[in-house]
Amino acid sequence: MNKNFNTALEKAFNKEFSWLDHFENPYSTYGFSSQFESNIKSIIPKSAFTYVSVGKKRIRKTLLVALVALLALVITGCAVAVHYIIEWHEEQNINQGTLDVTFDIKGQDAPEEEATSIPETPTGYTITEQHIDVSSCIIIYSDSQENQIVYSLNNIDNMKVSIDNEVADFEETIINGCKGYSSSKDGTNALYWASVTHFYELQGTCDMGILLTMAESMVN
Repeated sequence: MNKNFNTALEKAFNKEFSWLDHFENPYSTYGFSSQFESNIKSIIPKSAFTYVSVGKKRIRKTLLVALVALLALVITGCAVAVHYIIEWHEEQNINQGTLDVTFDIKGQDAPEEEATSIPETPTGYTITEQHIDVSSCIIIYSDSQENQIVYSLNNIDNMKVSIDNEVADFEETIINGCKGYSSSKDGTNALYWASVTHFYELQGTCDMGILLTMAESMVN
């Protein structure tokens, strides 16, 4: 069965991309957007620069997976959803030691307001303070050892965020399929990410794994 599938796939790609034979290395100067690369990396770790052969063609593995996924949706008659892209406009603030960020939402239509989302309370913690409204949210979790976790959510319309990035453990990451950052400094771990209409932040004097579990609990 795998052999038949591979043969059919090879023939389909040879036919679909036959026009490539008329060009000399047409992808030599092409680069995927950083958002596309980040999203695909969350599906196939460490495959951003892996190429595979399909017939006579050399195609990025990430692109092949995206095309096969699209083909599967067409075959099953599923509709392809429109995904809104949040563009991060980043500027290093040397004087303050922060990464200053503003956002743009790209899509065919303006997305509807995202419902206020609350992470699950970690084992051993209780909610000691919370303020929730339509566009923002702040919740403080505490345990018996006086450790605290602060969760905040804000609407990204006209929002500017300053993230402390003068730490060795500051890095870009993927959180719930969205671009974000993680950092560790002086015993405090933090996660930052943006999705649809909101910017999220989780930070606390706890293990990073607890924050990741909280973030993952917010996926519907």
